[in-house]
Amino acid sequence: MVDDTHDPDLSGTDQPPDGGWPNNTPPNWADAVDAFMLEAFKPGDIVPHSWFFDSLGIEQPLPSMLAQRSDALRLKFVTAFGRFRDHLLVTHNVALRSRIGVGYEVVPPAQQAHIAKRVLDDDIASSFRKALMWSTYVDTSGMTQQERNERVHIQANIASLQAHLAAARAAAKRRNRSGDPDA
Repeated sequence: MVDDTHDPDLSGTDQPPDGGWPNNTPPNWADAVDAFMLEAFKPGDIVPHSWFFDSLGIEQPLPSMLAQRSDALRLKFVTAFGRFRDHLLVTHNVALRSRIGVGYEVVPPAQQAHIAKRVLDDDIASSFRKALMWSTYVDTSGMTQQERNERVHIQANIASLQAHLAAARAAAKRRNRSGDPDA
């Protein structure tokens, strides 16, 4: 078992955070992880959203609900589900990925690293876009020359990081195509 006592958000029913669980009861996400494992879902199975809402003990938002109530339930679900998903991965090596409008798929182990890489690539690309946008669209009229120079230097650093990453990705693709890890 992974030692996750350093992070109370990832601790399970067997390791409460310092001071114990509130009211001496584990959080509903920990119970839901136990229930998930008892269900013995298989890689490739798609677990419906309703299963997670029921297991987490959260009322599922309905179109007829007031927006404030629906939003509160969604926030409660996102918080509990995030803890549930992280604990499931760290403790049981089971990853879930969203299947929009349906539920969550139990990721087959052989696909897990590939999906992680794709998510990382998407996150990096998004971060570069945001960084370039934030550093480009600046009202420089209130900046000193030194501050403008610093901004240009930061933009150059961002572009350099982006170029290095692109070169590393291209080299990795060439290695993968040739089958030679040293190519």
